[in-house]
Amino acid sequence: MANGATLAHGSSGAELFYDTWNEAFPDNSIGNSVVFDAGDQGAEEARFTGTHSGTLHTPNGDIPPTGKRMVSQYAAVVPVHDGKVTAFHMYFDVAEVLVQLGLMS
Repeated sequence: MANGATLAHGSSGAELFYDTWNEAFPDNSIGNSVVFDAGDQGAEEARFTGTHSGTLHTPNGDIPPTGKRMVSQYAAVVPVHDGKVTAFHMYFDVAEVLVQLGLMS
């Protein structure tokens, strides 16, 4: 863990990331998704929308449900080797998310 980020490896790490956001925002949806593929690299840019009605587990502690709806743009970069994803780098504005959840002004 560095700078408040979670470092996870393998398919179990991907499942942990997916489960964390689905638990916190069970009604979530992904929109305006644009996916790029360049052989050994992939990237996605999209919008995540959801209502914070479940606990959000973070490296800095659990955030109980706020009931607030949020929309956040994100980008993901995915290196691939021999047809398998070798890493998953997710980028989004954490401060924007915290403001929308009423946890920061």
